[in-house]
Amino acid sequence: ILEHSAADLKAMRRLNEIGTRCARDGDDIPRCLQELLDVAIEISGAQKGNIQIVDRNTSRLTMIAEHGFQPAFLGFFADETPFSACGKAIETQQRVIVEDVRQSALFVGAPSLRVLLDANVLAVQSTPLISSAGHVLGVISTHFENPRRPSEQEIRLMDLLARQAADYLERKRV
Repeated sequence: ILEHSAADLKAMRRLNEIGTRCARDGDDIPRCLQELLDVAIEISGAQKGNIQIVDRNTSRLTMIAEHGFQPAFLGFFADETPFSACGKAIETQQRVIVEDVRQSALFVGAPSLRVLLDANVLAVQSTPLISSAGHVLGVISTHFENPRRPSEQEIRLMDLLARQAADYLERKRV
């Protein structure tokens, strides 16, 4: 329990730090989102991740921050695809957890499966960034090299981070 509390405390400190930094240096949106992504990767234990935001003019997702991906992956997912965890999270306005992409109905038989496997991604979670008015502003995704399900603690922390990111994006759009 003590180890769990120390991890919670460290994660909460990171969330506080990133919130303060983005409030202070708020005009550099790509940098702030990259730092939010770094915290997401840290608190989830992921190896890779990305943040995409919804373009207000086209309603399409645009990748703003990423970590760990090669150009082939980024190019494939630059065009919105219905066969992605992030696309499903945007569509449903709910977190999507894929414990093993090789066994997920979302990916089996879809072109995105090969892209994920080539990128050494076997699990993914995508959390939508939802404004206070209920509009989807974007999505934050973390990717894992092994099949896994996020712990309740990771989900709780990711929810807090997603709320921070959504509030930040909402302030920048006003």
